[in-house]
Amino acid sequence: MEVVSTTDTSSEEDAGNSSGRTAKYLVKLPKYDRSTPFESFWAQFQSAIAFHKWRKSEQLCYLMGSLKDPATQVLWDYGEDIPRSLKKLTKVLKIRYGG
Repeated sequence: MEVVSTTDTSSEEDAGNSSGRTAKYLVKLPKYDRSTPFESFWAQFQSAIAFHKWRKSEQLCYLMGSLKDPATQVLWDYGEDIPRSLKKLTKVLKIRYGG
């Protein structure tokens, strides 16, 4: 998991200076392609959720966006119900790709 700054400061000291400008950070999630256990990816994903304070709908969008072939196949294998539910999608991914 990578943390990137959204400001264009020249050093870390500049991000905390007294000018009133504060750095904003984004946690950049890796793509999940089933080459590693899903639980490893899920731990990183949970950290990003906590950091960004994502709502359930945002979590679902980011999780779906993080899937990469062949892991994206779960979006089609289980019908329309799975891609609309964070809980169901997570359960399927954990069962299918485990840890």
